[in-house]
Amino acid sequence: MSDPPNQADCVDPALGLVQLTPVPSDEPARLIPTERVRRHRFMLWLSLGVIAAAFALRVDADGLGVGPQGMPGARLPELCGSRLMLGAECPGCGLTRSFIALAHGDLHGSLAYHRVGWVLALAVLLQPPYRLLSLRYEASDAEPTWPSWFGWGLIGLLIGNWLVGDWLASL
Repeated sequence: MSDPPNQADCVDPALGLVQLTPVPSDEPARLIPTERVRRHRFMLWLSLGVIAAAFALRVDADGLGVGPQGMPGARLPELCGSRLMLGAECPGCGLTRSFIALAHGDLHGSLAYHRVGWVLALAVLLQPPYRLLSLRYEASDAEPTWPSWFGWGLIGLLIGNWLVGDWLASL
């Protein structure tokens, strides 16, 4: 019986894969994705889903709801928990309609639904190339800190827009 492979034999940094438990040398090595690779894949598919949904949906004539393209009577249920339970808009209220308006080339409508929706839509559009590049070049163990700061910046932008909108409405 041969010795089990060492840690260096169990890691493929180019693919972002690691083998958690060594296997005897007569069995093929089984590499599983690292947590970072799983996160990149999840965000890639999520962003592609959001982009596809923006093109597949339409805003109702009253501007309050959304439904599938080609089905004028169909309407998706309200998804904002804040508006359903509290009757108050949250920082993200209007983003779905803003994304849909942008997908259909209506910048004015997009801005009317959410003032910073275009910024968030741009962030979603940049996700597929960023995630694909990250998956391709996942050889480094050091994770950059700028994606985290970028995400927190977007959250701050949403909350700031929400607070400014309430302040402007009170004037």
